[in-house]
Amino acid sequence: MKIFTALFLLLIIPLITFGQEVKDLPYIQNDLFVSNAFGFPATVRNFQKKYGRNFTIRKEPVKNTHDRSVVDTVYTFSSGRTKIQVYKAKHRDILQSAFIDTDRIPLKYNIKVGESKTDIAKRLKASITADKVQVGDLEHGQVYTLTFSKGKLRAISYQGYVD
Repeated sequence: MKIFTALFLLLIIPLITFGQEVKDLPYIQNDLFVSNAFGFPATVRNFQKKYGRNFTIRKEPVKNTHDRSVVDTVYTFSSGRTKIQVYKAKHRDILQSAFIDTDRIPLKYNIKVGESKTDIAKRLKASITADKVQVGDLEHGQVYTLTFSKGKLRAISYQGYVD
């Protein structure tokens, strides 16, 4: 019985903690911000035009999950630890993920790494007291996580869903 209990706690507690960590983050609803967070539609063409000179661009073919005869492409724009991935399907481009730790990529309202928590709170018209907050839409479909340290924005991350 002790082994079962220990195994149960070893496996279940991390899952519960992991779920709570994201769920319990303060959430700022701002549909206007997330609908166009980069200040332009998140397409491969726009990222190439805006960041093509400063970032390495890698293309990776991916089989479409709905039609195995179709091959889509994931474009990765990277420089150092900063990485933006865009899933390019036949008829549309979808922001798949982003991790930004440089001030060279400002988001809407000129939110960028290095800015103060106070200034970002004013721009989002919200109160930010925690060192990690989420900014997203009403449905929680598009959510950006802002990570602060010592009152400054240190990283912006986004994890989208591509089916």
